[in-house]
Amino acid sequence: MSLKLTRRDIDRILHHAHFIPVSKGITKKFITENYSGWTLGEFKEVFDSAKILVVRQAGCGWRCHWNLKELVINGDLNVDVVWNEETRKDDGRFLGINR
Repeated sequence: MSLKLTRRDIDRILHHAHFIPVSKGITKKFITENYSGWTLGEFKEVFDSAKILVVRQAGCGWRCHWNLKELVINGDLNVDVVWNEETRKDDGRFLGINR
């Protein structure tokens, strides 16, 4: 079974990667409710191996690469990265917060 994640999905996961939601159990609840069977650490390993993360600001964590369209994680944790060829410039946005 594969899991498809968009840029927004990945930024929402990263939004929960901060130490405050982690220490309060918010991250675990979010991951369990939305991505049963996964952990934050497993996602971070996959994101790192796919090279889809960029630094938001110094000391402010990560965000998904602005040019990512979709990340497909296959059952064996191999990934297929689909880039948005139309996007030419970093929009500087972090899509992890619902507004």
